[in-house]
Amino acid sequence: MKNISGEIIVVDNASADDSVTWLRAKFPAVKFIANTENVGFGKACNTGYRVATGQIILLINPDTLVAEDCFEKCIGFLFAQKNPGIIGVKMLDGSGNFLKESKRAFPTPAASFYKLFGLANLFPKSKIFSKYYLGHVNDNNNHKVEVLAGAFMMMKREVYDLVQGFDEDFFMYGEDIDISYRVQQAGFVNYYFAESPIIHFKGESTQKKSTAYLKQFYGAMLLFVKKHYKGVGAGLFNLLLYAGIAIRMLLSMIGRLIYDLGSLFNISAVLQNEKRKNHIGIVADPYRFDKLVKQLNFAGIKPGDIVRIDGGEINNPHAMSTKISASEKEYGFKTLILCCEYITYRQVISLLPVLSKKVEIKMYADGCGAVAGSTAKDKQGEIIVLQ
Repeated sequence: MKNISGEIIVVDNASADDSVTWLRAKFPAVKFIANTENVGFGKACNTGYRVATGQIILLINPDTLVAEDCFEKCIGFLFAQKNPGIIGVKMLDGSGNFLKESKRAFPTPAASFYKLFGLANLFPKSKIFSKYYLGHVNDNNNHKVEVLAGAFMMMKREVYDLVQGFDEDFFMYGEDIDISYRVQQAGFVNYYFAESPIIHFKGESTQKKSTAYLKQFYGAMLLFVKKHYKGVGAGLFNLLLYAGIAIRMLLSMIGRLIYDLGSLFNISAVLQNEKRKNHIGIVADPYRFDKLVKQLNFAGIKPGDIVRIDGGEINNPHAMSTKISASEKEYGFKTLILCCEYITYRQVISLLPVLSKKVEIKMYADGCGAVAGSTAKDKQGEIIVLQ
């Protein structure tokens, strides 16, 4: 925000870990709104909006990392478009994989059928079968799109005002589809902006294989259909959704059974023991490396298990990836920590997609008290507590 005149507003949905008190002390310039209950995503966004004063509104998830110039680029792109509605960005998960929900089409009955019954996965680049995720649209190009993700939505205040923000009947999931639809219905154009990707760790709010997630996700879709589809189309859509719910519930039960059997035979414990044996690579300068090693000692990780990797080629992601890969083969580390004061967030985001997927990526910033990362979009991330 250093080159932008603006404000940061954090809305907390009744966290139980006293994080609001901790954050207020660290960030006195930030406005915090602490809800006494979890009111849902859309309602929390509307609450924050009501105290905002800026002419541009950015709704952004807490489990994201953005490049230092991301907001400036997005604002420039927003004002360069004719009649812009919502601006969304290219999103990557914690391993650098592209997240398909970065750009989507409206969930028509046909598009939903192809998605629910796996045809979108079988033909990921098809204009017909992969229409929901716009698989035929190049991920690296800017495009007009219909639906953008609630994890990052930028728009002018007048647009938010005109559509009256999020529909608070949606508790979680579906509200981003709904507001995207209403913004377009109001005559604006939504855009996918690929030139400043962000990391969206995902998995931090809801476990994707849980019954709670399935109820919330499909419940939101049913609400969207009830609100925006009428007649035969609505009936067909509801039938597809209920079929999808039944299939996903069955797969979830099977997955849970396999997981429980694995725990019964202590497979997870074996994997955890193997993980503790893995060495660690750190991309850092000597000063930060020594500082972080001392902190990792308090977490029970021995200095002999840690190797420093110089980031001299960090501006060339492919060269840096080759360098990290060579070090990984030599020292056998399976965890890589990126010191985000030594290298920029822009460099981190550029590097992630070209790193080996065999290495678990974690990130560290001075003063945060932990090393954190998330390598899978359907489960919570991992943290090494340093203090």
